[in-house]
Amino acid sequence: MFQQQNQTHVQTQRLSLSTEMRQSLKILGMSVGELREYIDEQLNENPMLELDQAEPIEDEAPFADLAAPELEPADTVQQLWEERELSEIFTSKSSDHPSRDLSEFATEEESETLQKTLRDQLIGRKLDPACLDLCLFLIACLDHRGYLDFALTDLAEEIALPLSDLTKALTLLQSLTPPGVGARNLEECLTLQLADRNLLNEYTQKLVTDGLSLLAEHDCNAIARLLACTPKEAAHWSNIVRSLNPNPAQGFADNRQILRIIPDAMIHVEDGQLSITLNTPGIPKLEISTNYESLLREHTDKTVEQYLAERTASAKTLIRSVEGRAKTLYNLLLCLAQTQPRFFQDGKQLRPVTMGDIATQLDLHLSTISRAVQGKYITCAAGTIPLRSLFASGVNFTKEGPISATSVQQKIKHHIDTEDKTAPFSDEALRTLLQTEGIAMARRTIAKYREELGIPNSPKRKRHS
Repeated sequence: MFQQQNQTHVQTQRLSLSTEMRQSLKILGMSVGELREYIDEQLNENPMLELDQAEPIEDEAPFADLAAPELEPADTVQQLWEERELSEIFTSKSSDHPSRDLSEFATEEESETLQKTLRDQLIGRKLDPACLDLCLFLIACLDHRGYLDFALTDLAEEIALPLSDLTKALTLLQSLTPPGVGARNLEECLTLQLADRNLLNEYTQKLVTDGLSLLAEHDCNAIARLLACTPKEAAHWSNIVRSLNPNPAQGFADNRQILRIIPDAMIHVEDGQLSITLNTPGIPKLEISTNYESLLREHTDKTVEQYLAERTASAKTLIRSVEGRAKTLYNLLLCLAQTQPRFFQDGKQLRPVTMGDIATQLDLHLSTISRAVQGKYITCAAGTIPLRSLFASGVNFTKEGPISATSVQQKIKHHIDTEDKTAPFSDEALRTLLQTEGIAMARRTIAKYREELGIPNSPKRKRHS
């Protein structure tokens, strides 16, 4: 009997631990603006939470004047396969979710987000509470495309639950609408859509796994050889794959577009030393309500006592999670500052550093670093920039060694800043210039980097003398 009670207690502890970890990971992935909104919601819902009166809420100063009112530039689905020269494969988009101007969502009080749509579908399925909880957790892990870009093994370790449970939840998530949601890569996304439309066969599967580059080249004869079929049949299967939507979240509102860009931190030089300042004034400081704590000690009604105890535990978890977020973000920035101090001093020389490098140095999961980075901005010598841009997600190789995508963008900007304005460089000319510097990349990639910098094409830059 005692052994059974002890096992039950251990299971309860594990469940509580994993719930708290999921809460912490969710908060870690929030920007300053998102966290402020979430805290406001929790203050309204949880009577055991209140603002720390000893810490009056300040404005975002010294960050207030750095907040950008513009919408965050939307990532294009081209970034999924730009380096693989596959940007022209998909000539048509999903008719279920046509492309829309994201600026319209800035004035809507409640937008139809992908996350909300998925949650609504799950609620109607009468799932086991534990399975529902894991599905909701995975939904919170989806990126802006609707992809799950975290390894399930890492997630299972992070929340201390069996991998089999997460795998089951992911399978359920991938059965929802829109088809392709929850995919871990482009191939899986397209495969899920083919299966949903009953079009998954040896030909379409072969095209998705081995023929995307041939689709990009419009090489029907090579596709026919790959599929061991006639050119007419190859064209048929190619058109089917082209009709798929590589971006399941297309057409849904993106909450990131609504929020003002408020830096999460500032890295600046102070007395010759790099200094890190977190935007803590922009986040309300919380504490447990003393009035309700007294009520909890005095109340004898078991139902009320249990409710207040649960709300108190939830409030403490939130407070610890917010504090943990600040600690993780600070350690991450400190590690980055120590790794490449020159960049934070002059804003120019950025060494290629991967999230894996930082995860190893901090002894954290790669997915933890990815959450700490997502949706966050910092202010430094290079201006107010996405924290993610400091990592070498796309690394090109020169004669001198690897160079990050951000460094390539800086070179492009330099060439455009110093060009003859009456005869500005075309994207092809920029590609040639970079090639002479030992950096080889496609013209489309140059165009993408230029657009990310907010620089128009050469005809629009041309000045007539």
